[in-house]
Amino acid sequence: MNSGLPIEITVRVSFQDYWRATAAYMLRHFKLKWLIVSAGAYLLLFFYLNFTRTYSGQTYPLLIPLAALGFLYAVLYLNTKMLFASKKFLQHPVRYVFTSEGVNAIAPGAPGDISWNAIPKAFELKDDFLIFYTAERMYTIPKRCFAGEEELKNFRAVLIQQLGSKAKLQR
Repeated sequence: MNSGLPIEITVRVSFQDYWRATAAYMLRHFKLKWLIVSAGAYLLLFFYLNFTRTYSGQTYPLLIPLAALGFLYAVLYLNTKMLFASKKFLQHPVRYVFTSEGVNAIAPGAPGDISWNAIPKAFELKDDFLIFYTAERMYTIPKRCFAGEEELKNFRAVLIQQLGSKAKLQR
């Protein structure tokens, strides 16, 4: 029942790939979506009150959610940059081998073998797959690294078969 295994993919992840994947993953969180919506609403209210002159009080406090959003993204960007630089194995091409036992990341300094049972979650985003090898650390696998749609489909099937409900994939 392990048809399609092993799957071998060689990945060269740039910082732009890693940042795109991290930002897209963070957008999945309700609190961040709420902050974005509220910052937009308060910005519209700020402009409305300032341009219609219907309110004579201070309107600058309405920009606090927008400032918080900017601060949050700056911290997220700097943290992502620091993490990317600290993961020396990402500075080289990484060969991932997906077998019935788990995932093997082959590169100097890579975490190595991770069994499927040890993988807490996996996500498919628009441009990437994220496979978490700890609760907070992830392998970023850009979809551009796959040979074609058939290989992508096979990879999705393997993730569903091995991870079950821990894999959140696009349909």
